[in-house]
Formats: sequence, structure tokens, C-alpha cells
Amino acid sequence: HHKESGQPVEGAEKMFIKTYFSSSCELVSTILCSCMINPSPLEAEALLAGMMVDTRNFGMNSGEHVFSTAAYLCRCGADSVAARMLFKSTMALERAKANAVESSKMYKKGVIFSVCESSHKNVYLACARAADELLDIKGVEASVVMCRYSGTVYVSARSNGRIDVESILKKVGGGGHITMAGAQFENKDIQTV
Repeated sequence: HHKESGQPVEGAEKMFIKTYFSSSCELVSTILCSCMINPSPLEAEALLAGMMVDTRNFGMNSGEHVFSTAAYLCRCGADSVAARMLFKSTMALERAKANAVESSKMYKKGVIFSVCESSHKNVYLACARAADELLDIKGVEASVVMCRYSGTVYVSARSNGRIDVESILKKVGGGGHITMAGAQFENKDIQTV
């Protein structure tokens, strides 16, 4: 929904490119609302959860439209507390994230880098959460965190909007959004990546 990919879906009747929307969940919610179709409470909660992820709990890319869309979803039965519970973590995952944050190093002015060392099956979640958390450090404009699991290196990059992490990761086969992007490399080691 952020920009046209150059590979349109065949047979699509409509294309929605809304660069200022926080997430595809916000876009879908807006379409449902404008068509006067109320999602079920479970659907509304899933859409709200997606918006929470893409706005980092309404801390980034959040304007009047984001909040009015979230209010619409709550009127449809979404429970913001229950939506947040979907993101509960385990102690092992939190330790992996904490280790990645603790071992981070400034790469260039405003860019922080880290490797998340863990054998946890969902280590890529710790990697993404560490990348989010590193943005809270004063002076950090962008963060890049990598981890390796089952032969694949996962890269999570986050930005406050001043550095376009999507364009950086796109150069190596990844993608995403200006403030949130990722990439995966199969059969490579972290040092190579």
C-alpha cells in the first residue's frame, strides 16, 4: 500500500496506494468503514493488532486518521488490551532481545547495529523487537539487528523516518517501508551478510 511495486496483481479491479497510511490494516479498515461493513470483533481485533505493530503501539506514523481508524475498530468490538496480549513474549525471547540490545554498537553516526545470538525457534522476533527498542536510544536514527536460525540470516531494520531503511535493504533483496524493513539470506553466515 506504500508504493506501486511495478508488478500489479492481474485481474485486480482496484489498486490502493496510500503512502501516508500506517499499515495495510489501516487501509482495509478504512475500506470496510467507507463501505459500511463492520468487521466481527475478532476481525476488528486482528486489524487493530496489525495497526499496533506497524505504528509501534501508536508511537510512529500515527496521526488523526490512525487514531480515528483505531476508534472505529474499537466500536466494532476490538479490545486493545486483548490485541496487545497477542504480542506477549517468553522469558527466553526477552533475554535474547536484551542481549542484542546490550551488545549493540554504533556503526555510523545515528546508526546502531547488533547481532541477536540465540537458538530460540522465534529468534527473528527477538531480532525485530531489539531493532524497535534500539530506536529509543538518544541519538539513534536507525537500527539494524541480525540473527541466524536454521540456516537463514534474518535482518530487521528500523528508523525514525530520517533514514530510509527500506531503500537500503531493497539493495540486498529485502523490502518494507521507510521506517521498518527486513531481509532474509538463506545458507549464509552473519559475518558474510
